Amino acid sequence: MAPGSVDRQKRPELRARVRRLLNLPRTLRHRALHETGICSVCGRDSRFLAHSDNLKESLCCVHCDAWTRVRMIADVLLGIYSRAGARSLSALVDEEAFRALSIYEAQASGPLHALLRKCPAYVCSEYFADTAPGTMHEGVRCEDLQALSCDDASLDLILHSSVLEHIPRPDDAFREAHRVLRPSGRLIFEVPMTDRGNPNLRPKSVVRVDTSSGRAVHLLEPAYHDDPLDPQGVLVYTDFGLDIEPRLSRFGFDVELVVRRLESSTMSHAVVVVARKM
Repeated sequence: MAPGSVDRQKRPELRARVRRLLNLPRTLRHRALHETGICSVCGRDSRFLAHSDNLKESLCCVHCDAWTRVRMIADVLLGIYSRAGARSLSALVDEEAFRALSIYEAQASGPLHALLRKCPAYVCSEYFADTAPGTMHEGVRCEDLQALSCDDASLDLILHSSVLEHIPRPDDAFREAHRVLRPSGRLIFEVPMTDRGNPNLRPKSVVRVDTSSGRAVHLLEPAYHDDPLDPQGVLVYTDFGLDIEPRLSRFGFDVELVVRRLESSTMSHAVVVVARKM
């Protein structure tokens, strides 16, 4: 390792520590929203700290930094895949049946990645606009969910969180997921489905940027979300709604929506979509 360099696998942990320090003033201001319990990611008795009124992106575990939507995905994985009563993802990755799965995560960092990388057939990626899918960029595999380099029927599980809204052609991503999944394989992902301050889930998806002509046409004021790979943020193409269920069904998925109501949160709900290839 070069002098002054940091092991790539330790970077998320270091970023989490720095983030906690930077968020300390806001964490203290929101201490009335803090929660306690067993973390479904790391499995430890924990405190979940809020650093904002958006509890979907907050309530971070003091041990592994897993926030609400990440822990929701872990809960879903436990409910579907555990055969030995695992109470956390840290225990699930030691179960033989789960370790036998071919897993692809569209993220190369974070609390889920830190544990899933222990599975023998786990692969992960990020998207880099100037890198061909399936090739490496600074040690990280590049993939485009709209045009995956994976073989047909080669995966058992695809995971991503707060990614789909940033994809220009989400239907292409659904089609690709169906192509690369084995029969009964699952696409499990979290996507925002509510507007800030709205107590209800969005009934219909709203296209913010139309790309049907081959170029980006903004239909609404541009919106950006935070992106750890881009300090300027990443553009939102679609605000998804409950019509995502029939939309996925058209591609051959059996769909279930796992919804959690978040009291006292500016984002009133968190939703995890479980789409099983029929």
